[in-house]
Amino acid sequence: MESLTVPPPPYTEPASLPARRGGSVWLKIWAVVTILFVLGYLYAYFTNLLTPGSMWTLLEVVVFGIALASIQWRLSEPL
Repeated sequence: MESLTVPPPPYTEPASLPARRGGSVWLKIWAVVTILFVLGYLYAYFTNLLTPGSMWTLLEVVVFGIALASIQWRLSEPL
């Protein structure tokens, strides 16, 4: 019994970095496109290229456009 030794712990590989998602570039591009659409809408609204809509429509486009672009940009970032 005295000659028994404790075996070494099993080898564990170093933790690898998480794989980068391939869609991150596309989500950033779509976030920029979303902001460009919002800016285009604002330009058309204030230069009277569009028929005058309500102020609520303008606020909805701006708020939802910025929120969508923010979500897209955040999802494109690694965890």
